[in-house]
Amino acid sequence: MKYKVIGWTDYGNAGYPLNRHPYGNSAWRALVCELRQKGYRFGGDSHQYVSGGVPVLNDGTRLEYGMRDWGQAMAEAVYGDNPPPSAYMKYYMDSGLGEDELVMPKPFVDKSLILPAEELADEYTMKLTPQPFGLIQSGRKSVEARLCDEKRSLLDVGDTIIFINTESGQSIKTRVEGLTYAKGFSGLAKLCGLARLGCGRGSTPAQFAMDMEKYYTPEQIKKYGVLGITIKLL
Repeated sequence: MKYKVIGWTDYGNAGYPLNRHPYGNSAWRALVCELRQKGYRFGGDSHQYVSGGVPVLNDGTRLEYGMRDWGQAMAEAVYGDNPPPSAYMKYYMDSGLGEDELVMPKPFVDKSLILPAEELADEYTMKLTPQPFGLIQSGRKSVEARLCDEKRSLLDVGDTIIFINTESGQSIKTRVEGLTYAKGFSGLAKLCGLARLGCGRGSTPAQFAMDMEKYYTPEQIKKYGVLGITIKLL
């Protein structure tokens, strides 16, 4: 999703719907980018209790976090994407900051910048062999399992995926409805359900994991983890 922060409001302000996926790649990165570029510095308590402490994205939704997660976002804004493990504690509450360090945005949202969600969606292409392609096309498979590598880690709910049949070149367009993360494919099968993954009767999570290891090595799975992409035909 092509998210960016367009303003700031109050915690719990129902005038801006709560973003359903505040930890998604684009929402989180939009927040960190805004904090970094504008030089804002304030703790999780101000995020929750001070007017103007809650960011609003360009789809009109607001981002709300627990105090520890807010501290982590601030730490990434200040120290980079891989801050020291305890860096979030400085921004857990305002008491970790000196008076001269506290910088907050003003409570204002430019509503003219709010766009329909479909205009913010990113589009990706993925190749599929004929069998899983046909299952998605027929509606019998609603979750696609992949390695959660650099490309797949960019996916957000609302994005578009075009699947291409590796033999016929035929394509189908889908929308990402949900993302499920797991350490391995057996665990993913238990979380998502074998039927939704397109597995037939008698399949087991262990068998599904073995089948997926035809495409990904155990080393890759351990390094990246895996991802179940819930999709809807468009």
